[in-house]
Amino acid sequence: MHPLPCPCDVPSPAGRGPRAVAGPPGTVPHAVGVHRHLERHGRVPLGPRHPDVACPGGVRHALAGHCEDEPARACPVREAYEEAGPVIDADDLGLVHTVHAADRPGGQPRIPLFFRPRRRTGGAEVREPVTCVGWRWRSAAEPPRRIVPCTRAATDGIGAGRPCTASGWQGRPAARPAGRPR
Repeated sequence: MHPLPCPCDVPSPAGRGPRAVAGPPGTVPHAVGVHRHLERHGRVPLGPRHPDVACPGGVRHALAGHCEDEPARACPVREAYEEAGPVIDADDLGLVHTVHAADRPGGQPRIPLFFRPRRRTGGAEVREPVTCVGWRWRSAAEPPRRIVPCTRAATDGIGAGRPCTASGWQGRPAARPAGRPR
């Protein structure tokens, strides 16, 4: 599957910090997470999270981070280097999957974007031991039982050739036609 170019790489004006965006009534802000989908011979690097982070300790996750005040493709470049050491050029990244996640009851919905680099240098080493306690190449077709839901959803979706997956929305309000009251 060839990575798609990312249509959301619009830099913010120089010197601007995080922006508050007002939306129509009922709009819910979503956190944007950015993940690297590195794959080698059908295997992906997954690392057990440290016990003191938001994910339960020991649950495996992909190389990931949250977008700061930066373009979507700049985040995985920064996070990959900070967390595990690979050097990636933003121009070598393609968007391969998007997850629309509501995995925590009452929590903020998330939109994890999964990028695949065409090229990279360096491996997966532990550079943030307060976040991840190790990296191990695991089968993408048979991921471990204890894995972050959005990582599992993306791995399955990429393997099936789907560009987008919804995760954790069971029991939440369904979409309603425009103009119809809640």
